[in-house]
Amino acid sequence: MTTRAIELTEIKRDLANLPADKLAEVREYVRKLLKNIRPNPGHVESLEGIWEGLGWEKLDLEEEIRTLRGEASEQILKRFDNSGD
Repeated sequence: MTTRAIELTEIKRDLANLPADKLAEVREYVRKLLKNIRPNPGHVESLEGIWEGLGWEKLDLEEEIRTLRGEASEQILKRFDNSGD
């Protein structure tokens, strides 16, 4: 069992022994802790540049698209030419 799992088990055992009127205090305390740990939901993290330096800059997408369109057009024309046989 990991240290975290042991800690959680001990906390659960302790919580089970608390009087009912103290559980609300514990819940509020835990929520306050979580609020301080979790990132602000309104905060937007920028992903700009995450692909930089991985080789994507070398791709010429416009040329790739032109090539694929040309190949697709050839295949379509071949099908039409062969359908008349």
